[in-house]
Amino acid sequence: LHLSDGVKARFSPSTLNIVESIESKSGLQGSIRQNVWTGDLKTLHQEAKDNATLILFGDSHLEATLHVFKEVARDNGINIKGLTLPGALHLGLSSSTKHQGKVDLIDYFMNSVTHLENPNVLMFFNWHSVNDDAERSLLNNIFEKLRSVKSNVWVIKSPPVYQIDLPRFAALSDYAGMEMDLSLPADEIEHQRTFLDSLFNEWTDNEIKYLELMPLFTMPNMKSKFRNDIGIFYSDGDHLSIHGAQQLKPLVHTVMKRIKAYKIEKPSTE
Repeated sequence: LHLSDGVKARFSPSTLNIVESIESKSGLQGSIRQNVWTGDLKTLHQEAKDNATLILFGDSHLEATLHVFKEVARDNGINIKGLTLPGALHLGLSSSTKHQGKVDLIDYFMNSVTHLENPNVLMFFNWHSVNDDAERSLLNNIFEKLRSVKSNVWVIKSPPVYQIDLPRFAALSDYAGMEMDLSLPADEIEHQRTFLDSLFNEWTDNEIKYLELMPLFTMPNMKSKFRNDIGIFYSDGDHLSIHGAQQLKPLVHTVMKRIKAYKIEKPSTE
């Protein structure tokens, strides 16, 4: 199902909106990605040199939302640097070489960040991929190092995760005129929420602020919400689409305003 296959006229506008969520990308996916450490963080958005800086750290799930961070940073005068690596915390299926490469890259990143004074760090990963001892140990090491330099840390928790390629099922459903209930039931939402809570239950100190996405993507009956009248929120089963990422803007604005307040409360001595 591609817009380029010459059959666009067969589809209704609502179906085309869904297909658009699959095929359209923000253009920023690889902007701060590093597969091998290049010696410094990459820049996503640069205001004045002395302005407050937010450091982003994540995987492809963060990459899918970078356009929102850049837009909100521009509105608030915040510099943004960071590092992304698809599958960064997912070690279980990696070869030993890739496994060590990911660990080394994260070590370089952490060393860079911990040389800063009270850095502002925001992390967004597919947290559901952190499911064995090695991955949990890696995550704990990250938090320990951030705590050691009194970082201001924000963690974006995962939205509801689907086991299907959601927009394609939705597009086929619309195209066929079938009413398919693709929402996750309330008990599955609760199961996913419980997993996320258990993952972070060791890290509940004041230095870490958790940004909950579940309320943005669930309905009052606690079933998941994957679309609205404008479009669909996902580009597959777990990555947010351009439209889905836009739902994060209020949360990102809150983070940026807090960072500006930190800058005022503690002017830089550099």
